[in-house]
Amino acid sequence: MVLGSLLNVVDEAQKYMDWSNSDIRCISFRNKNLTGSEFSQASAGLKSALANMLVGASLILSALSGAVFQLGIAAVISDFGSKTIYTATIIILLVIFFVITLFRGITTATLLSFSIVIFTTILSISIGVEPGALSEILSGGLAGIIIITIISFGIIILAIAGNIAIILTGSWIIFGVSVFVVFGIITAAKIHTSYSEAVIGTAISLVATFMGCHTALGAGTSAEKMPFVRKLSVALTTMLGTSFKSAELTGVDFSRAILKHTDFRDANLTRTRWYGAKGLEFARLDNTYLANPKIRQLVVTCNGRGQNFDGLDLTEVNLQDANLQDASFIGATLNQSNLRGADLSRAILKQTQLDGADLSGAVLTGAYIEDWGITSTTKLVNVQCEDIYMRVPSKENPNPLRKPDNLREAFAEGGFADFIQPFFDTLDLYHSQDVDPRAISIALRNLSANHPDDDLQFVAMERRGNNGINLRYTTAPRANKSELSHEYFANYAQIKKELPVAVQMKLAEQDVEIRTLKGTIEQFIQAGTHQSTIKPKPFR
Repeated sequence: MVLGSLLNVVDEAQKYMDWSNSDIRCISFRNKNLTGSEFSQASAGLKSALANMLVGASLILSALSGAVFQLGIAAVISDFGSKTIYTATIIILLVIFFVITLFRGITTATLLSFSIVIFTTILSISIGVEPGALSEILSGGLAGIIIITIISFGIIILAIAGNIAIILTGSWIIFGVSVFVVFGIITAAKIHTSYSEAVIGTAISLVATFMGCHTALGAGTSAEKMPFVRKLSVALTTMLGTSFKSAELTGVDFSRAILKHTDFRDANLTRTRWYGAKGLEFARLDNTYLANPKIRQLVVTCNGRGQNFDGLDLTEVNLQDANLQDASFIGATLNQSNLRGADLSRAILKQTQLDGADLSGAVLTGAYIEDWGITSTTKLVNVQCEDIYMRVPSKENPNPLRKPDNLREAFAEGGFADFIQPFFDTLDLYHSQDVDPRAISIALRNLSANHPDDDLQFVAMERRGNNGINLRYTTAPRANKSELSHEYFANYAQIKKELPVAVQMKLAEQDVEIRTLKGTIEQFIQAGTHQSTIKPKPFR
């Protein structure tokens, strides 16, 4: 018990600590609770000595890849020149392999080369090629497969070695290639029995080296190119670096920190501050939102002006004071995010989920908030807003429904908070099209029956667009409006799809409350008014 209490005290001591400007290279914070700690301008990652050792190891691997090329090639080029078809088959295969590797990657090139050998062999047998030529085609194809397999293996070794060097130093090619060339020429002189074989073997090796360099550079500049090379290289360079694996990093500040070769796998990055952080592209970020390059760029620069973030999951990100003017967040999730002081002028927040988000002091002037998902936990303290648009304009509905309605007016200080307050207090169930009053009434009856403690009370019915209507209900203060809305629309869709019309009609006739609400909706639609004045009795 005493030991357990002591360990808890030590763990608590990690919270809210100030590591600003510290050298934390090679330190492990794995599984630690670092909530609220400061790491601004800290230096994480590898010590210089370890980094230099890894660079040296990568150059040795580069040289060994030259030996791999030469040893393998020497075994199959002894008949070059003496057998025309044999030589032509190998050369054609190598040209195809190198061209495809250059444009489509080594994996595609290897598989396609093997397929060509198999197809050529089957075709030669089927059309009855003479035995001598067939023998040379078969032996040339087999030799080509052996060479390509060896070259593929060597290219991958060289790519990994080169990518490690790129990650660690940013520059490796001249030294790495020179090591390879020297080692390759020496190996060629020792292995090959003739001058021509040495020239051919070295030439093929040099082309393979270029492909290895190309692959390494591709993986070094983009995680989408050769992802397994990139992932393996990053994993090797972070093994001995700073580790925050599975750590609790809620509210931690990494502003302007150097984070190359750092392990953040499975860490809790809730509202973690990354502004100006360097080297995250060379850190391990598995199972975190930083693994998405677009999100990583956004949280590091805090500048998403005019960019498209539609549909992105930005839950719990820290975008404090970010410039998000004219950005589009249609259908994006910003739940629990920090948007304090962010400039969201003219941003499109259509169907953006903002449950628990902190927009205190944010600028929302000119933003489009059609069906945005704010809740009672969304913080809108001191929001700056002169006007707002309730709908994203389209060809069918060009009117964005500006508020205040008078174009010469603007919200007074605190006016936006007064305007938006009803959205916190009510459950809005918006139906954009194919409004079915009977299915709506049944789904609402089911929702009320399933959640009697949430005290659903009808407030108003509003027309939106040409065919859409919005049903507004008050709920108990503790009701989870997001879950209620999700359950309602799932049930509504199921009723429309699966419940026969005859059954719906029977339910509507037997249940007085369903019949009453159905009649109210139908009367409202027929009347063509903007907002209902008829209020049905609440469900009991």
